[in-house]
Amino acid sequence: LVVRSQKERLRCIVRLFRYLNREAILKDNPADKIDWENYYKDIEEKGKTLPEKPKEENNLTERDELKVKFLQYKKGRGKSAKTVDQYKKAIEVFFNYLDEKGIANLAQISKRMMSDYYIYLANYVGVRGEPVCNGYKNHLLWGVKLFFRFLVCDEYLTKDPGIDLESIKEERGLPTNYMNEKEVFELINKPRLNHDPLSYRDKAILEVLFSTAIRCNELVSMNIE
Repeated sequence: LVVRSQKERLRCIVRLFRYLNREAILKDNPADKIDWENYYKDIEEKGKTLPEKPKEENNLTERDELKVKFLQYKKGRGKSAKTVDQYKKAIEVFFNYLDEKGIANLAQISKRMMSDYYIYLANYVGVRGEPVCNGYKNHLLWGVKLFFRFLVCDEYLTKDPGIDLESIKEERGLPTNYMNEKEVFELINKPRLNHDPLSYRDKAILEVLFSTAIRCNELVSMNIE
Protein backbone atom coordinates (compact mmCIF):
# COMPACT_ATOMS: atom_id res chain seq x y z
CA LEU A 1 0.00 0.00 0.00
CA VAL A 2 2.87 2.37 0.80
CA VAL A 3 4.53 1.67 -2.57
CA ARG A 4 1.26 2.07 -4.46
CA SER A 5 0.60 5.36 -2.72
CA GLN A 6 4.05 6.72 -3.59
CA LYS A 7 3.66 5.76 -7.26
CA GLU A 8 0.25 7.37 -7.50
CA ARG A 9 1.55 10.61 -6.01
CA LEU A 10 4.46 10.66 -8.48
CA ARG A 11 2.13 10.05 -11.43
CA CYS A 12 -0.01 12.97 -10.29
CA ILE A 13 3.08 15.20 -10.21
CA VAL A 14 4.08 14.09 -13.72
CA ARG A 15 0.58 14.84 -15.04
CA LEU A 16 0.67 18.25 -13.34
CA PHE A 17 3.98 19.20 -15.01
CA ARG A 18 2.70 18.03 -18.39
CA TYR A 19 -0.45 20.10 -17.99
CA LEU A 20 1.50 23.21 -16.98
CA ASN A 21 3.82 22.77 -19.95
CA ARG A 22 0.94 22.22 -22.39
CA GLU A 23 -0.83 25.37 -21.18
CA ALA A 24 2.43 27.34 -21.58
CA ILE A 25 2.57 28.09 -17.88
CA LEU A 26 6.00 26.41 -17.80
CA LYS A 27 8.44 26.66 -20.68
CA ASP A 28 10.10 23.34 -19.96
CA ASN A 29 8.70 20.17 -18.44
CA PRO A 30 11.12 19.09 -15.67
CA ALA A 31 9.47 15.67 -15.59
CA ASP A 32 10.83 14.86 -19.06
CA LYS A 33 14.38 14.86 -17.72
CA ILE A 34 13.74 11.99 -15.32
CA ASP A 35 13.46 8.32 -16.20
CA TRP A 36 10.19 7.75 -14.36
CA GLU A 37 9.71 4.12 -15.32
CA ASN A 38 13.03 3.12 -13.74
CA TYR A 39 12.20 5.33 -10.79
CA TYR A 40 8.92 3.44 -10.33
CA LYS A 41 10.74 0.11 -10.50
CA ASP A 42 13.24 1.33 -7.92
CA ILE A 43 10.38 2.21 -5.56
CA GLU A 44 8.85 -1.25 -6.05
CA GLU A 45 12.16 -2.99 -5.30
CA LYS A 46 12.63 -0.95 -2.13
CA GLY A 47 9.07 -1.73 -1.15
CA LYS A 48 9.85 -5.45 -1.16
CA THR A 49 12.41 -4.91 1.59
CA LEU A 50 10.07 -2.95 3.86
CA PRO A 51 9.45 -4.74 7.17
CA GLU A 52 6.02 -6.26 7.48
CA LYS A 53 3.60 -4.66 9.87
CA PRO A 54 3.65 -6.69 13.07
CA LYS A 55 0.47 -8.61 13.68
CA GLU A 56 -1.53 -7.59 16.68
CA GLU A 57 -1.34 -10.21 19.36
CA ASN A 58 -4.63 -11.64 20.50
CA ASN A 59 -4.35 -11.86 24.26
CA LEU A 60 -7.90 -13.12 24.71
CA THR A 61 -8.31 -16.50 26.31
CA GLU A 62 -10.74 -19.03 24.92
CA ARG A 63 -13.09 -18.10 27.75
CA ASP A 64 -12.96 -14.41 26.85
CA GLU A 65 -13.50 -15.18 23.16
CA LEU A 66 -16.65 -17.12 24.03
CA LYS A 67 -17.86 -14.17 26.08
CA VAL A 68 -17.30 -11.77 23.18
CA LYS A 69 -19.05 -14.16 20.80
CA PHE A 70 -22.04 -14.44 23.14
CA LEU A 71 -22.36 -10.66 23.55
CA GLN A 72 -22.11 -10.13 19.78
CA TYR A 73 -24.80 -12.77 19.30
CA LYS A 74 -27.15 -11.03 21.72
CA LYS A 75 -26.45 -7.67 20.09
CA GLY A 76 -27.22 -9.21 16.71
CA ARG A 77 -30.52 -10.49 18.09
CA GLY A 78 -31.55 -6.89 18.71
CA LYS A 79 -30.88 -6.62 22.43
CA SER A 80 -30.37 -3.06 23.63
CA ALA A 81 -26.92 -1.79 24.58
CA LYS A 82 -28.05 -1.60 28.21
CA THR A 83 -29.15 -5.24 28.22
CA VAL A 84 -25.91 -6.38 26.59
CA ASP A 85 -23.95 -4.45 29.23
CA GLN A 86 -25.92 -6.27 31.94
CA TYR A 87 -25.00 -9.62 30.38
CA LYS A 88 -21.37 -8.52 30.19
CA LYS A 89 -21.35 -7.54 33.87
CA ALA A 90 -22.94 -10.86 34.85
CA ILE A 91 -20.31 -12.87 32.97
CA GLU A 92 -17.46 -10.77 34.39
CA VAL A 93 -18.66 -11.41 37.95
CA PHE A 94 -18.90 -15.11 37.14
CA PHE A 95 -15.40 -15.19 35.60
CA ASN A 96 -13.97 -13.44 38.67
CA TYR A 97 -15.52 -16.16 40.80
CA LEU A 98 -13.96 -18.84 38.57
CA ASP A 99 -10.55 -17.17 38.88
CA GLU A 100 -10.84 -17.27 42.67
CA LYS A 101 -11.55 -21.00 42.42
CA GLY A 102 -8.74 -21.59 39.92
CA ILE A 103 -11.06 -22.73 37.13
CA ALA A 104 -9.94 -21.73 33.62
CA ASN A 105 -11.92 -24.12 31.43
CA LEU A 106 -15.70 -23.75 31.21
CA ALA A 107 -15.99 -27.46 30.44
CA GLN A 108 -14.85 -28.15 34.03
CA ILE A 109 -17.96 -26.55 35.53
CA SER A 110 -20.46 -28.95 37.03
CA LYS A 111 -23.91 -28.55 38.54
CA ARG A 112 -22.35 -28.68 42.02
CA MET A 113 -20.07 -25.77 41.13
CA MET A 114 -23.06 -23.81 39.87
CA SER A 115 -24.86 -24.51 43.14
CA ASP A 116 -21.85 -23.08 44.97
CA TYR A 117 -21.98 -20.04 42.71
CA TYR A 118 -25.68 -19.67 43.47
CA ILE A 119 -24.82 -19.50 47.18
CA TYR A 120 -22.06 -17.02 46.36
CA LEU A 121 -24.55 -14.79 44.54
CA ALA A 122 -27.09 -15.05 47.35
CA ASN A 123 -24.49 -13.42 49.63
CA TYR A 124 -23.01 -11.16 46.95
CA VAL A 125 -21.99 -7.62 47.84
CA GLY A 126 -21.15 -4.81 45.44
CA VAL A 127 -17.72 -3.35 44.68
CA ARG A 128 -18.21 -0.84 47.50
CA GLY A 129 -18.80 -3.60 50.00
CA GLU A 130 -22.50 -2.84 50.29
CA PRO A 131 -25.15 -5.56 49.91
CA VAL A 132 -27.16 -5.52 46.69
CA CYS A 133 -30.83 -6.28 46.19
CA ASN A 134 -32.05 -9.69 45.09
CA GLY A 135 -33.26 -8.21 41.82
CA TYR A 136 -29.68 -7.31 40.88
CA LYS A 137 -28.49 -10.77 41.97
CA ASN A 138 -31.06 -12.31 39.65
CA HIS A 139 -29.75 -10.17 36.78
CA LEU A 140 -26.29 -11.61 37.41
CA LEU A 141 -27.67 -15.13 37.60
CA TRP A 142 -29.82 -14.78 34.47
CA GLY A 143 -26.90 -13.50 32.41
CA VAL A 144 -24.84 -16.56 33.29
CA LYS A 145 -27.74 -18.93 32.58
CA LEU A 146 -28.16 -17.38 29.12
CA PHE A 147 -24.42 -17.68 28.56
CA PHE A 148 -24.45 -21.43 29.29
CA ARG A 149 -27.54 -21.88 27.14
CA PHE A 150 -25.63 -20.22 24.29
CA LEU A 151 -22.61 -22.49 24.83
CA VAL A 152 -24.82 -25.57 24.57
CA CYS A 153 -26.52 -24.28 21.41
CA ASP A 154 -23.09 -23.47 19.96
CA GLU A 155 -22.00 -27.05 20.76
CA TYR A 156 -19.16 -25.92 23.00
CA LEU A 157 -20.79 -27.73 25.93
CA THR A 158 -22.93 -30.85 25.82
CA LYS A 159 -24.86 -30.09 28.99
CA ASP A 160 -26.00 -26.92 30.71
CA PRO A 161 -24.72 -26.94 34.33
CA GLY A 162 -26.96 -24.03 35.33
CA ILE A 163 -30.23 -25.32 33.93
CA ASP A 164 -31.70 -26.22 37.34
CA LEU A 165 -30.89 -22.94 39.11
CA GLU A 166 -33.95 -20.99 40.18
CA SER A 167 -34.25 -17.26 40.67
CA ILE A 168 -33.49 -15.79 44.07
CA LYS A 169 -36.69 -14.79 45.81
CA GLU A 170 -37.34 -11.08 45.69
CA GLU A 171 -39.21 -9.43 48.53
CA ARG A 172 -41.53 -6.77 47.24
CA GLY A 173 -43.66 -4.91 49.73
CA LEU A 174 -46.87 -3.14 48.91
CA PRO A 175 -46.59 0.59 48.17
CA THR A 176 -47.35 2.81 51.15
CA ASN A 177 -47.87 5.95 49.13
CA TYR A 178 -50.51 5.80 46.42
CA MET A 179 -53.17 7.98 44.81
CA ASN A 180 -56.87 7.55 45.32
CA GLU A 181 -59.31 7.28 42.42
CA LYS A 182 -60.15 10.98 42.38
CA GLU A 183 -56.49 12.01 42.28
CA VAL A 184 -55.81 9.56 39.45
CA PHE A 185 -58.52 11.01 37.22
CA GLU A 186 -57.48 14.56 38.08
CA LEU A 187 -53.98 13.71 36.90
CA ILE A 188 -55.20 12.07 33.68
CA ASN A 189 -57.38 15.09 32.85
CA LYS A 190 -54.64 17.56 33.71
CA PRO A 191 -53.43 18.11 30.11
CA ARG A 192 -55.63 20.70 28.43
CA LEU A 193 -56.48 19.42 24.98
CA ASN A 194 -56.08 22.36 22.62
CA HIS A 195 -54.22 22.88 19.38
CA ASP A 196 -50.90 22.21 21.10
CA PRO A 197 -49.61 18.74 20.01
CA LEU A 198 -47.76 18.35 23.31
CA SER A 199 -51.01 18.35 25.26
CA TYR A 200 -52.26 15.39 23.20
CA ARG A 201 -48.94 13.65 23.72
CA ASP A 202 -49.12 14.09 27.50
CA LYS A 203 -52.72 12.88 27.55
CA ALA A 204 -51.79 9.76 25.55
CA ILE A 205 -48.85 9.02 27.88
CA LEU A 206 -51.02 9.19 30.99
CA GLU A 207 -53.77 7.10 29.43
CA VAL A 208 -51.32 4.37 28.37
CA LEU A 209 -49.64 4.28 31.78
CA PHE A 210 -52.98 4.04 33.59
CA SER A 211 -54.57 1.51 31.21
CA THR A 212 -51.65 -0.89 30.76
CA ALA A 213 -49.45 -0.41 33.87
CA ILE A 214 -46.34 -0.71 31.71
CA ARG A 215 -42.98 0.52 32.95
CA CYS A 216 -41.74 3.99 32.10
CA ASN A 217 -38.75 2.67 30.13
CA GLU A 218 -41.11 0.45 28.11
CA LEU A 219 -43.27 3.45 27.33
CA VAL A 220 -40.30 5.56 26.28
CA SER A 221 -38.99 2.81 23.95
CA MET A 222 -42.35 2.25 22.23
CA ASN A 223 -42.34 2.59 18.45
CA ILE A 224 -45.51 4.51 17.61
CA GLU A 225 -45.09 3.71 13.92
